[in-house]
Amino acid sequence: MTTATSARANNAAPRPLAAITNPAYHRFTLGDFQCLAVSDGMLSIPMDGVYADSDPEERNRLLAMHAMSLDTYTMDINFLLVDTGSELVLIDTGLGESGLFGNTGGRLRQHLAEVGITPDMIDWVLLTHAHTDHYFGLIDAHGAPVFPRARIAINQDDFDYWTDASQVDAEGHRGLCTRGARAALLPYRDRMEFLQYDQDIVPGFRPMLTPGHTVGHTSFLIQSAGQTLLNLGDVSHHAVIEPAHPEWSFSYDSDIALAKVTRADVFQDIAAKDYLILGCHFPFPGLGRIVQQGDAYVFVPRPTLPLFEAP
Repeated sequence: MTTATSARANNAAPRPLAAITNPAYHRFTLGDFQCLAVSDGMLSIPMDGVYADSDPEERNRLLAMHAMSLDTYTMDINFLLVDTGSELVLIDTGLGESGLFGNTGGRLRQHLAEVGITPDMIDWVLLTHAHTDHYFGLIDAHGAPVFPRARIAINQDDFDYWTDASQVDAEGHRGLCTRGARAALLPYRDRMEFLQYDQDIVPGFRPMLTPGHTVGHTSFLIQSAGQTLLNLGDVSHHAVIEPAHPEWSFSYDSDIALAKVTRADVFQDIAAKDYLILGCHFPFPGLGRIVQQGDAYVFVPRPTLPLFEAP
């Protein structure tokens, strides 16, 4: 007699959980706004050299304590879609079809389609800064605009710097980002708006200048019905290392000294005000709070159980 157990043991029956994938989006509310944290995938880079002035023993202790690789830096890529009731607002667009970083990113459009959101439905795309993993989703593999009617908002200094034609042949990260920014941003120039920091770009969305990672890096303070969320952008990349040591340099920051100051100031502010945050590169969905512990900080993830919040 062949039992279900023996059939599976002989590989004669499919494994029942094999086809199940984890959801790539998380719905929540912020006041009267309906929100969706959406994954664009992930990217991995070697850990070596990322925190050049860090204490290696302390860095490895923190990583080991959280069961993270000591050698490979794996970043989630999380973005936020907000339905304000009158407009759909997307913050950043991911790697798109660029194929950069091993082709493990660029899933945003697919994941939005899974919940019925198509590019033509987006009213605004707000960009935190002009780096490849935040703007390449603006265009498809042929360089054509993906969002047919969305208005695009970005800091003007960031736009000017990263679309500067004199930098297209620069080596490394600068040249790559410049070529990409020109390809992704210039097709939208006729419906682009530059951020003003004394007013909302969309009702309830106040840009906050948080420079250092790039010259015009911007976070977005989102408020509705007395509730607040700060979309960090790339003020902080690592959910463990940088809250614990905001004074350590991050090698991909354009102005490392300024980025350290910005990071420390932002952490102090959001810890004091108990803001909910979304970290673009924190573990999915990137939602939680920054809590002060002595002279350092800790990221405390927000529970994401299915019944945590009523529809």
